[in-house]
Amino acid sequence: MGFFSKFKSSKPEEPEAFEPPEQIQPENAYFGREPIVDKNSVLMGFELFFRMGTEDAADRANAIALKRAELIFAGATPEEIAEKDLNPNSYLPAEDDESSANESNPEDSDGPGEVSNEDREQEKQPESAEENASETPPELPPEPFVKLSEVMRALREKGVANSLGRQIGFIKVNKEILLDKKVRSLPALKFALEIPYKLLADPEVLKECESLNRVKYQLVLTDFDHLFEGYSDILPLFKFVKLDPVHGNHDQLKEIIDKCHELEIQALATDVNTIDALHQAKELGFDLFEGYFFTHAAPETSMHRDEKHLKLLKLLTLLLSNPELSQLDSELSQNPTVAKHLIKIAEIEGKRKNRKVVNVRDAVVLSGIKRITRWTQLLLYANNSAGVHLDSLPLLQHVCVRAFFMENAAGRLGAGGGLASTDLAFLTGGLSLVEVLFDKPSREVLQDFNLPHAVVDAISDGSGFLGQLLELARAAELGDEEQLRLLAVDDLEPLTMQAIADDSLHAIRSFVQQTQEEPDEDEWPDAEVEETSEEQ
Repeated sequence: MGFFSKFKSSKPEEPEAFEPPEQIQPENAYFGREPIVDKNSVLMGFELFFRMGTEDAADRANAIALKRAELIFAGATPEEIAEKDLNPNSYLPAEDDESSANESNPEDSDGPGEVSNEDREQEKQPESAEENASETPPELPPEPFVKLSEVMRALREKGVANSLGRQIGFIKVNKEILLDKKVRSLPALKFALEIPYKLLADPEVLKECESLNRVKYQLVLTDFDHLFEGYSDILPLFKFVKLDPVHGNHDQLKEIIDKCHELEIQALATDVNTIDALHQAKELGFDLFEGYFFTHAAPETSMHRDEKHLKLLKLLTLLLSNPELSQLDSELSQNPTVAKHLIKIAEIEGKRKNRKVVNVRDAVVLSGIKRITRWTQLLLYANNSAGVHLDSLPLLQHVCVRAFFMENAAGRLGAGGGLASTDLAFLTGGLSLVEVLFDKPSREVLQDFNLPHAVVDAISDGSGFLGQLLELARAAELGDEEQLRLLAVDDLEPLTMQAIADDSLHAIRSFVQQTQEEPDEDEWPDAEVEETSEEQ
């Protein structure tokens, strides 16, 4: 048997199976936010901004990766693959590659202002009056707009919803998003949908607004400047109206606002970016105000050389000198407002750890002197005359998020700023608005402290690695994609749009988690919402 076994035919090897590459997921579409405050400058919400095209970019990258893997599996040589890698679009079918080229080089295609030879021939042929009369104007292509799926991914998977804390997120929508039943999976109390007035001419849109209003969605009417025909039936569908006090006619705006107040609708002023614009909007009767202006202290709240100013300067000097617990405890007793806020923050952490916090010493023992020192530094910005929650103070939230963001971003950059760059980055972000706080040039305020020159120079004139990072943080706060791409070079090159979005959200969540007790989980209902009130 052994002899014949030598001649047994061996089982042929099965051909290797093709394994497609791992799918590339779309980047985070979230790209920034703008604060919305009430008459007392208390934060009540944010306008949320999203990038378009994240899904299309991922689909294209996946198509290229798949075709590349198929060519390698089919036996393409390394030289052939290397040549195609020089132009990744060459992996795609010719029509896709051509359309991509046309999108990136519109001057090479028949754009809106150009006419092809075929069109010119058709133009030469006369048309009858009947043809002209029956001809319907061509439909304009839809305006570019972020997809609902991109927004939902950012809100649910990327953490934008959790980063809002107790505030409301305002989201711009178009007809396609509004009529998509999946929009109803947004928590109705957490988000407000902004609907341009011109869309209401569409019966489908108006019907959907009525339907959403019945199930308690917060709707915002935008882009109008006068009381239109039929306003008495349409305005009650909306909880907010957004108006432009800078460019609108004040008499017409006043008429709209008065009517809104009769209907218990809140009027929101946009583009409030100066103290004069704020005063003007308040005189017109606006209830809410949107603008980056509120991330800075108003001139009347800046601190000059009074007793409070000197106490804060003394406290800041101590904070920047690595104080002992006894020193910090003694100095904070001279600043009871800061001490009260500090104890409140520690109480939030204490509840999670089942620990009681009564005084500053308890807070330091619970959180550690480094964390307490950081928070004491940040709490210098907490002008809480309204007695509201700390996370409702726009200036405090702004500077805290900036400090956390710069710390996160520096952590990605490794040796770019040195091993201690995360602490220095946090310090730079936390002190970057000190001139707003004391109404003096930052270098004049900081020169008396024992600070690293890199921190002072970054804040005063934007120089050095930390200065570049601070400039990038400001661009991220404004959602300025063009400026971010210009800044994310050299030492900052690892900070991609995805990394910036993720670090921004992580910074916001850090602030929310440390300044408010554990929030209730948002309810994300199924897309199909039963309208019981409609059936009655």
